[in-house]
Amino acid sequence: MRKDIRANGGDIRFGSKVTKLHTSANGEKITGVTVQYQKAIERGIDANPMQFEGEETIQGDSVVLATGHSARDIYEELAKAGVLLEAKGFATGFRVEHPQSLINQIQYGTNWFPSVVTNKKTTDHMNLKLFEEMKRVEGDGITIHPHARLPTASYRLATDKAFDGTINRGAYSFCMCPGGQIVPASTVSCCEHTLCLLVFAYQLFVSGSKRSMC
Repeated sequence: MRKDIRANGGDIRFGSKVTKLHTSANGEKITGVTVQYQKAIERGIDANPMQFEGEETIQGDSVVLATGHSARDIYEELAKAGVLLEAKGFATGFRVEHPQSLINQIQYGTNWFPSVVTNKKTTDHMNLKLFEEMKRVEGDGITIHPHARLPTASYRLATDKAFDGTINRGAYSFCMCPGGQIVPASTVSCCEHTLCLLVFAYQLFVSGSKRSMC
């Protein structure tokens, strides 16, 4: 893609940061940006791209902002430039975590969930442990299927009737994956009222848990 853009007259500048927006005399249009450069290495192409240093103002008929993640400074600059900003709707979420063995038992039933085999020591051990506990409670009424092999179970929830006390709203789960850990992932230290978290799973998926993002 980068090669095609350059072949058609376009330019790509890595290591560049927009530090200022320039407006027209009447303030109704963005006419350019000031860019500050820092050293960057572009990988995955044959030719060495042109390197930029220092600071530069780039003028243009239009400025398209595709800000991506953690672009607080851009929105602050837009506000300074008098650009009208409007908050967009967003969904709030929470993390639900269950033992994988419990989901297996609920989805496949007592007689079949012991047949889930992942070849992951922790997950299979927890599955077998739950089965042994249920067998002690229910006695010999459980019939297992020793030659069956089932994949780990999952689930999906969706409704448009989640009543919040005033109106019905939509609620849904959008991610079902092996459990991991929640870690702080804030990119700046200036915003004391901002909390950013990241949930990651281990490479081998051996936690024994299943998580759903709702």
